[in-house]
Amino acid sequence: MKIYKFCITLFITSAMMVMANGICRAQASPPTLGSGQLSGGAFSFNISSGPPSSAWGVYQSSDLVNWYLLGSVTLDASGNYSSYSDSTVGSAPHRFYRLSSGSGATLSCSEIIGY
Repeated sequence: MKIYKFCITLFITSAMMVMANGICRAQASPPTLGSGQLSGGAFSFNISSGPPSSAWGVYQSSDLVNWYLLGSVTLDASGNYSSYSDSTVGSAPHRFYRLSSGSGATLSCSEIIGY
């Protein structure tokens, strides 16, 4: 199975994604999602290079349109989180993940990773 990592950027003003009318646009330096691995019915990935000590919701989607809150993480003082694991994968043929923080006009989201 292939691991996919991509970022959909609609407005290039800097690196973080901000949600506006359901569309993410660039704003500041977001966490990086990487090292995706599907193993034993779970998908895990690392979170790094984000704003230190910031809190993020972890969202998953099977279609890149509808996103559902899966859990949350708080980055350490270096802006990292060792590994997030989704054990609810089961037999899903594919799933995508992103991090979001804030609300309304200040809703920010990371790049997307998935399998």
